Amino acid sequence: MLLRDGTPRRCHGTIGASAWESTPTGYDSLLDGILQLGSNVEDTRDRIGDPDSLPMRVIELADTVTDDRVPNAFMVAYFKSDDPDKQIEQFASAALAAGSDAPAVDWDSDPAGTDLEPATASDPDQTYSTPSGDPYLPRMVGGIVDVTVVRAAIAHGWTVGLAGEPGSGKTTLAQVAAPDLLQLTFHGETTVEDIVGRYNPDPTAPSGFAWVDGPLLQAMREGRPFLADELPRAPQEVQSVFLSVCDHRRTYIDTSNPHVGQVDAADGFAVLIAYNPGSGFGIPEALHDRIAFTVTVPTDLSTAENLGVPKAFVDAARALMTANDVARAKSLESVWVPSLRALLKARDIAPVLGIGFAARSLVSACPEPLLRGRVAQELEKHLSLGSGELGVLVAQS
Repeated sequence: MLLRDGTPRRCHGTIGASAWESTPTGYDSLLDGILQLGSNVEDTRDRIGDPDSLPMRVIELADTVTDDRVPNAFMVAYFKSDDPDKQIEQFASAALAAGSDAPAVDWDSDPAGTDLEPATASDPDQTYSTPSGDPYLPRMVGGIVDVTVVRAAIAHGWTVGLAGEPGSGKTTLAQVAAPDLLQLTFHGETTVEDIVGRYNPDPTAPSGFAWVDGPLLQAMREGRPFLADELPRAPQEVQSVFLSVCDHRRTYIDTSNPHVGQVDAADGFAVLIAYNPGSGFGIPEALHDRIAFTVTVPTDLSTAENLGVPKAFVDAARALMTANDVARAKSLESVWVPSLRALLKARDIAPVLGIGFAARSLVSACPEPLLRGRVAQELEKHLSLGSGELGVLVAQS
């Protein structure tokens, strides 16, 4: 595995070699590889019945890179535990922690190949603010600042997908990149009229009603970006409104309505689609084909820490994230992971009502009561509290 600034870029070796060879990879690919490798080792150790006879090396390196040039942080030892699930969980957690702290290394032996350097320049040190005035910490997407990526797409009129779990920062990224955007949050009851417009009562109009553009037509006429937040939750007949809007025509046509007719998008208009993967009705294939690219916006715990979330909360969330990835790899029940939004709320609560109250608020934020015990357990461990000291917020007499 070759590294750039502590981030996996290209992998060689036994972990999915056919898929990883000379392919840019990200956090999820590294984690999936670690989990698979841990599972394979566990199965092999059980089969041969002699754990000590199976040495393990976490990272497989390209032949052109010698061992003396490998950061020590990446030579991760395998943990011993009576519980196989706990063993793999500890292994994945330690490997990822080592990777996040690895120093930048200048690899002279990067194999020759296609130049993957971005064509668009961006300044990772540039500062940004959210609409509420809070600092926004940009993330890199394919070697380019995320705000720059979205702004470039808008400038070219491209449709862009922003995928991620609730509270990961999809909407915030769109708002920072395009402060003048118009947006609509979609749900199962959203209608075409909610998007395009409708006749509203108007006593000054001869008929008693006047046409009012919806946010989509307003954005098209004014040349402003439109954020379709949670679009897959709307029925597919509603989503079909975007087919002609998001392709080369960039038009909306309703000849039966004299107030609409044909609306051609002005320069500056583009559609951003924010959604949680697997939610609602999904995105129709025809509309998905019109998306130029999709940016995955994961819950970024390093951003949470940089924004002042207490370290114990971040460490607990990181442990929960690792446990959830292990559960997903083994097809077990998922583990709830606090979103960036939930962590920031807990950060704001702590100085007002105390760290204990903030921790309990984080436990209460878990929407599944049966999963709250695991959240409380991790928070208790990282706050050095005894078992059972944290729980949900309950009013008592």
